[in-house]
Amino acid sequence: MTCQEVLKNFTVYVEGNLSPEEAQELEAHLRACASCRSRFEAYKRTVHLIKELNPVRPPALQIEFLYRSIRSRIGRRHSSGIYYPKRRKYAWLIVTAAIALFMFWNTYLKGPGPVSQKMVLQQKQENAFLLEEHALSNGLGPVGQQAYLAAAFSGP
Repeated sequence: MTCQEVLKNFTVYVEGNLSPEEAQELEAHLRACASCRSRFEAYKRTVHLIKELNPVRPPALQIEFLYRSIRSRIGRRHSSGIYYPKRRKYAWLIVTAAIALFMFWNTYLKGPGPVSQKMVLQQKQENAFLLEEHALSNGLGPVGQQAYLAAAFSGP
């Protein structure tokens, strides 16, 4: 058994829950390894000292104060017995309403912003350039080009 395995099995050994073979291996390792033996002795002393301590119970008023403090910080108890935080109960509803209002404002009330107007203008300029090239490729003169562009932009 390695030193790490022995350290992991201290509690199980002290409680008497190791198999007889593993217990013999652990005892053999403790006889051979001074470092593990000193750690095991320190562990046994610690366990012994803890068992000798008398449990201290705080006063009833202090316990009640602690429970009330915890309950007030966690939230109030719902009729189903589940704790709900006081301030976050309707937070999801408020956030959802704010998002919906923002989307409605941007879509219907605000209209196209300066970026969209700029994009529309660029698109119109590109369309005019393409139509002009198309008119030139069909052999139309300047007057024909103007009539062609006017007909293209006055569509439905």
